[in-house]
Amino acid sequence: MKKKLQKYIFSLFLTLYAIANSVPFVYASASIDSSSNGSGTTSFSWSHTVSGTNTILFLFLHRTADQSNGATYNGVNMTYLTSGGPTTDMYLIFYMINPPTGAHTLAVTANFGDTKNCIGVSLNGVIQSVPTIYGAGTSAVTLTTISNNSIMLSSGGSVTAGSNTSLVNSSGSVGAFKSNPLLITPAGSKTLNMTGASNSVGIVIPTIATASFSWWYFNTF
Repeated sequence: MKKKLQKYIFSLFLTLYAIANSVPFVYASASIDSSSNGSGTTSFSWSHTVSGTNTILFLFLHRTADQSNGATYNGVNMTYLTSGGPTTDMYLIFYMINPPTGAHTLAVTANFGDTKNCIGVSLNGVIQSVPTIYGAGTSAVTLTTISNNSIMLSSGGSVTAGSNTSLVNSSGSVGAFKSNPLLITPAGSKTLNMTGASNSVGIVIPTIATASFSWWYFNTF
C-alpha cells in the first residue's frame, strides 16, 4: 500500500509539474481524414468524404480572373474566409465547421469561364470555431500558431513541397500542403514551403488536446 501511494504521489507531481511548465501532454488524434480535387469553369462538382468527430472542411480554390465564386457542400453554403495573390493568380479558402459525415458533393459556382482548380481537405479532432490565423505568401507562407499541436495548411501554384512541408493533394498545377510533422509543437512561427509557387495562402487550425500522462503512469503499476 505504501509503495502504491508513493507512485500515486509521484504521478500527481509529474502532472502538476507539466502544467506549471507547459510540458505538452499526450494529445488527441487530430488528423487529415480526407482530401479530394476537382476542376472546371463556371459550375462543377465532385465527391468528398468526411469522417470522424470535431471536423472542419476546407476548400482551396485557384482562379485566374476577377469574378464571383461560391462553394457548397451537400447543398449547404460554405463560408469564404480569405484569399492571397492578384486577380490573375488568386488562391481562395472556403470552410465549413462540422460538415455532414459521409460522401457528399463539393460544388463550385462562378460567373466567369476561366479554369479553376480546387482541392477539398477535411480534418477531425480540431476546435470547432472560426479560424482566425491566416495569411498570404509566395513560395512560402509564414504564420504564427498560438497553441501547441496546431495544424497548418496552405495552397499555392506548386505541387512540390519544400522543407517542413508535405503535399496533401493537387489539381492541375495547384497543390494543397500541410505542416510536416502535422502537429506543430511548441507554438510559434511556422513556414510552409511550396517550391516554385508565385502566390499562396495559408491557415492555422487549433486542435483539441487531452491530458492523461499521470493516470497512464499510475495505471501501469
